[in-house]
Amino acid sequence: MWSKLQEVFDELETEYGISYSRQGSYEIDEELPESFFTFWNKSSEFENYYNNRPSSCNWDWNVFFYTKNPAEIYEGLNKFIKKAEEKGFIVEDAGKDIQTDEPNYFGRYTTVTFIERLK
Repeated sequence: MWSKLQEVFDELETEYGISYSRQGSYEIDEELPESFFTFWNKSSEFENYYNNRPSSCNWDWNVFFYTKNPAEIYEGLNKFIKKAEEKGFIVEDAGKDIQTDEPNYFGRYTTVTFIERLK
C-alpha cells in the first residue's frame, strides 16, 4: 500500500520541504539534504483468511528521519507520526534513535502499519 505512505511523504514535502526516498537509494558521493525521510517495507503479510483467501494485508514500514540539525531530530519524526496517524496508519511508538554513517547527521525511526482491506 505504497500509495498511502506516499501521500504522507508528499504532504510533508509540500508543507515542510522535507524530501524522502527509499532507504539506501542515495549514491555514496551524493550530497544529502539537510533533513530527509527514508523508508523500508519491513513486511506485507496477508491475514484473516476466509475460503482460503486473505481479507486483509498488514503493510509494515520502517520510517527513518535524518537531519544535520540536532534541534529538529524529535520534531521531524513527530511531524511524520502525526501525519501518518491522520492517514490511518498505526504507529508503533514515538521513535528510537539510530546511528548514522554520515558525519554530523542525527537519526530516529519508527515503524508504522497500514491495514489494507482486500476484496
